[in-house]
Amino acid sequence: MEIKLDVKMTAQTMYDFMLYHSYRNFQGVFGTFLGVAVLILAVMTFGDVSTGYTILYLAFAVIFLVYTPLGLYTKAKRQVAMTPAFKKPITYILSPEGIATEQDGNKAQAKWSDIYKVRKTKKSLLLYLNKVNAVILPVESMDSQYDDVVACIREHVPENRVRIKDQAAPEK
Repeated sequence: MEIKLDVKMTAQTMYDFMLYHSYRNFQGVFGTFLGVAVLILAVMTFGDVSTGYTILYLAFAVIFLVYTPLGLYTKAKRQVAMTPAFKKPITYILSPEGIATEQDGNKAQAKWSDIYKVRKTKKSLLLYLNKVNAVILPVESMDSQYDDVVACIREHVPENRVRIKDQAAPEK
């Protein structure tokens, strides 16, 4: 059985991927922990240290907790706008052989055995080809095919590589 998906990459979808990818590693978790710790430090030492230190603590908290996600959104928006491949829809065809990608007559194929891991975010299914690169399948592009896509992935990718918590299509 083949499943055909036409995907138009959006800044929001790319941002969802970047957030997931950035905050699911040591650096992302550590940055968040550090931001929360500095914010707590600012609150707990307020009045006990000079105003300059409190402002400095708050500035670091803002950098770790606000600036980083905003920077990722800006980067996602720029990447989608500047990448020629994202200007037109990309067709993905999931089949027993793997995932085929088609756009403007160009074709590429990845075997299911090439899939490093599969993860689910609120907005997308991420099929990683290595530690950094992934095929991003936005849930909104799947319509009623979500359950079929998940079943196809589960059938062809080893269970220990797949983390998709819900089986039913998420509500839009």
